[in-house]
Amino acid sequence: MQLADHPNMAAAFATNTTIGVRSVSVIDDVQFPQDHPVLEAVRVGYVGIPGDRL
Repeated sequence: MQLADHPNMAAAFATNTTIGVRSVSVIDDVQFPQDHPVLEAVRVGYVGIPGDRL
């Protein structure tokens, strides 16, 4: 996906090891829903990933 495709996205999120999954509300002038079902599915999947032993 290219940045120019973002107006066609249903939802947007950012993720990393510190914040987990966070919804993105706006990219440029395109707004995204904060309660889209895909966001909850991604959050559940992310939490289900087992951590690595250090």
